[in-house]
Amino acid sequence: MSELVANCPRCGAKEMTFDLWHQLPLYVKYDWQYWFEAFCVCRSCNKSTTFVLSQKDINDKDMIKKGLANLPRAVN
Repeated sequence: MSELVANCPRCGAKEMTFDLWHQLPLYVKYDWQYWFEAFCVCRSCNKSTTFVLSQKDINDKDMIKKGLANLPRAVN
């Protein structure tokens, strides 16, 4: 399971780690930049939230096609 580091909108924890359980592809821009909704659970408060994430580097295209939840590292 992948993880995401962000501020928690539920409990206010700063730079908290989230478990990324699932992603929903939204669209593709510029024929390479993938956008997702990512369902995540905060490790501090155990509450869920959905983040909108976008690909920043064109070189990550093949890795992202396999799914964000399958990445062996943090998705940041």
